Amino acid sequence: MSGLPVVAGDYDPFDHEDVIERAATGDRDALNRVCDATRSFVTRMFRVELGATIGVPGADAAAEALVPVVVAAVLTDRTGAPLRVVYTEAVLGVEAARPPSDVAPPSDRLDGLGRHERDVLVLRTVVGLTVEQTAVALAGTTTRVLLDQHAALGTLRRRTAPGAPIHR
Repeated sequence: MSGLPVVAGDYDPFDHEDVIERAATGDRDALNRVCDATRSFVTRMFRVELGATIGVPGADAAAEALVPVVVAAVLTDRTGAPLRVVYTEAVLGVEAARPPSDVAPPSDRLDGLGRHERDVLVLRTVVGLTVEQTAVALAGTTTRVLLDQHAALGTLRRRTAPGAPIHR
C-alpha cells in the first residue's frame, strides 16, 4: 500500500469541520485534503475487502470510481460525523463492487471474526484510524472498539498458535 497517505496521520481533515466547510464552499486546498484522505481510506478498505477477489488493481479502480461519490456525501452531510459517512459509503461501495458470484468475502485470516471485530481490525490496522476515529466511524464507543479489537486479536492469536488447525 505504498504511496497512500495515512488517513490518521498528523493532519486528518475528518477531525476538522472547518476544512470540510471550506472544501464545501470551493477552497481547493481544503478540497484536495478531503479528497486525498477519502481516497486513502476508500482504497485501503477496497483492497482488504476485494483485493483477493478482483485483484488489487481492480480494487483500486473500483475505489477510485467511488471517491467522488464519497467526497460529495461528506461535503453535503450535516450530521457532523464525516468519518462515519466515509466508512458507510465505503462499505456500501464494497458491497456494490463485489462480484455476484462472491456473495461472501473470500476466505482469509479474518474469517470467523464477527463483522464488528473484523471492521475494527481493518479500520485500525489497514486504514490506520485511531481508537477514537474508529469509534466515530462505527458509531460506537472507544471502549467497544478496544474490547472488539482485543477479542479479534485473541482469536487470531489462538488460530496462529503452533499446532493450531488451519482455517480456510
